[in-house]
Amino acid sequence: MPEVKLKRIARPVYVLGALILVAAMVVVAFLAGTQIQSPQATNTAEETTALPVTAQVEMRVVQEGLQVPGKITAPETLDLKLAGEGSLGVVATTEEAPDPEGAGGEKQKGSEATEAAAPSGSDRNVISRMVAAEGNRLAAGDLLAEVSGRPVIAAPSGTPLYRDFVLGITGEDVLAVQQMLAGLGYVVDVDGILDADTMDTITYWYSQLGYELPKSGAGKRGLPWKELLPLPSGSLTVTTTGGSGTVLGGDTALMKVRRGDPVVEATVDAVQVGEFRDAKTVYVLFEGKSLEAEVLAIGDLKTDDDTGVSGHTVTVACPPDLAERSGEVTSVSIATAKPEEASFAVPVAAIDEDGQSQFVRLQPADTEAADSEERSAERVDIEVLAVSGGWAAIAENDKLPEGAEIRVQ
Repeated sequence: MPEVKLKRIARPVYVLGALILVAAMVVVAFLAGTQIQSPQATNTAEETTALPVTAQVEMRVVQEGLQVPGKITAPETLDLKLAGEGSLGVVATTEEAPDPEGAGGEKQKGSEATEAAAPSGSDRNVISRMVAAEGNRLAAGDLLAEVSGRPVIAAPSGTPLYRDFVLGITGEDVLAVQQMLAGLGYVVDVDGILDADTMDTITYWYSQLGYELPKSGAGKRGLPWKELLPLPSGSLTVTTTGGSGTVLGGDTALMKVRRGDPVVEATVDAVQVGEFRDAKTVYVLFEGKSLEAEVLAIGDLKTDDDTGVSGHTVTVACPPDLAERSGEVTSVSIATAKPEEASFAVPVAAIDEDGQSQFVRLQPADTEAADSEERSAERVDIEVLAVSGGWAAIAENDKLPEGAEIRVQ
């Protein structure tokens, strides 16, 4: 195999010098690159190091005390219907008819009147005038409505109605009517005996309502039991009423009533319940309003079977303004302290203090100074009025109007 011979490089000193020069240029270019930044990178760095964190002075309610979410619990709704089937304005004959032939077999005088049928009322019961109105509280003795030209009057709860009230009858039904009349301010013996004085009182009471007592077939006046409507027990408020012309009967109600009042309920834990026990009054908050209310009851500690959460149920009276709109309002809460008016407020994180006072740092108004950390913010002493939810209410200060920029620690 023939031997390979490499050619000798001419002037090797020149080649070596060129390599050294190239290496030097690479080093210089690298060092120069480390000192150059793009405008975007420069701006980003300046923003990161130069702009402090700020917040604004706001007008807001800073509420001390406990505030918990609540819910409105609606009471029971009941239908009020006429006391019985049949027409109003009819008094049945309750006395025994004498033997027409009498002891001697002769027809007795007046037997025809006794045997005469009671006057017929209207063929059907139709609301001719509604007296009670939505929102009315009902009580025994109230004229509720006029049905087929006859009154329908509220009777005491539990009144046993099964017969018409005519002279001479006795019983618990008479006693209940006498108690009602006495409660209305009439002077009457409450003894369960419907004597002449009681009948005169009933007649006068009816005349004050604008009606006359109808007569029975025997020609005697009496109070038809069907014109009385015993009220359910409890406090009753009218929610809806039947309109004029409504035919009553079957499932058709004269009106609907609410038994009791709406309440606001909240569930609190074993620590929170202490604040409600100590509070003389509480406040129901909804739609920016604050209404004073009374704590009606605080339940024992119980565990909800569905959620597994334990707590005490606090029941608060529903203020009238809220009760009227209980079906519309969906969000309420209960507070143990009276809500304050909106005041100047700053984040708690913006407040600093020394041995003398509490203060905030007011951001310089001029842009160039504000963008510099080297320029000190102005110290403004403050008076803290209340603290809640990360905010502090402060006394009004001319240097801290709403919207003023302050630095956050």
